[in-house]
Amino acid sequence: MGCFRSSDGLHFNPLWHTISILLDAIALVLLMVVLLYNAPLDHVHSTLEGKVGLRMWLLTVNETSGPLHYSGPPLHVGKAIRDLAPDAETSIQIEVESQRDVSAGAIRDRSSADDNVDSLQSYSEQSTEVDAGDESDLATRADVVAQQSGLHAYGFGIWGWCQWTNTNWRGDAKCTKKAFWTFPDDADGTWDSINQIRWPDAIASALSGVSFLIVFAPVTVLGRLLLLLISIRFPGPYPALTTPFNHTKWPSSVRNSYQTSSAWVLRSWKYQLVGFAGMLCLVLPTVVTVLVGRGDVNGQDGPMRGKVGNGFSVLLGAWGCTTVAQILCMWNTGLVIRRPGKERSKKSKG
Repeated sequence: MGCFRSSDGLHFNPLWHTISILLDAIALVLLMVVLLYNAPLDHVHSTLEGKVGLRMWLLTVNETSGPLHYSGPPLHVGKAIRDLAPDAETSIQIEVESQRDVSAGAIRDRSSADDNVDSLQSYSEQSTEVDAGDESDLATRADVVAQQSGLHAYGFGIWGWCQWTNTNWRGDAKCTKKAFWTFPDDADGTWDSINQIRWPDAIASALSGVSFLIVFAPVTVLGRLLLLLISIRFPGPYPALTTPFNHTKWPSSVRNSYQTSSAWVLRSWKYQLVGFAGMLCLVLPTVVTVLVGRGDVNGQDGPMRGKVGNGFSVLLGAWGCTTVAQILCMWNTGLVIRRPGKERSKKSKG
């Protein structure tokens, strides 16, 4: 990919123009993933299977103050009753704390082997038809303990939220689709338990509204990507950074060429500043709201722990890509101008 000299005496390398196109294309894909891969869009209430925590949530909140303390032989549901009966030193301690209004407490058993048997029988009765002879029941034990502990995780996105069991990565998630959601107005207590928590205002009232602005961010990136594609090998003249903002002041040769006009828009620092300000207005409110919401959750003296979701990180990555693409466009030789062709002499016919 060699350099060439334009008629203006500038050396050009297609590398910067190509990188700008790739960065804007990557930013567009990342933004679309953030938009579409959070709460399901098919039904108001739906159930997701699998690793729902990997979705593009802007913010996730976990109930983490329910550590499981277990000492003794491996728990095999069904077989565990007769396996643990002879062992008088086995102890099971399950401490569950929740910030929810409806429950906070602990389950403890330290007294004797008979008490251990009673506790395990209650776990077995609440499980989902577990085979007593199954030796590969690690996932089943996690399900049983998770149901008993009641710990949950919550993911918040643009189109709604999901709730799943914090200790069961492969379990189902209960999801609600609702644009411009607020708590507790849009929560359904018969579907999930999200309305049993006092959420900070940044999450309960603001996050859904400001995150909807992200919907318009791909339009801005797509517009700049099209300009980059159109301006490939534009005929010139090569624009300066101080190109007038009013296009009527451009030379007629520039206005008559859509390729050159696109290049002049990309090279103008004023147009680029408008584009940067637009992305700032669309993305920054979400960034600030998510960080404030996480801080409010973690600042409370309780078991809830908030952290930014995958969607938040991907959103910042997309914003960074499109910003770098803008900077490259304003580089001295950031756009590829048409290589001047050789003049061909015409021989007159005699």
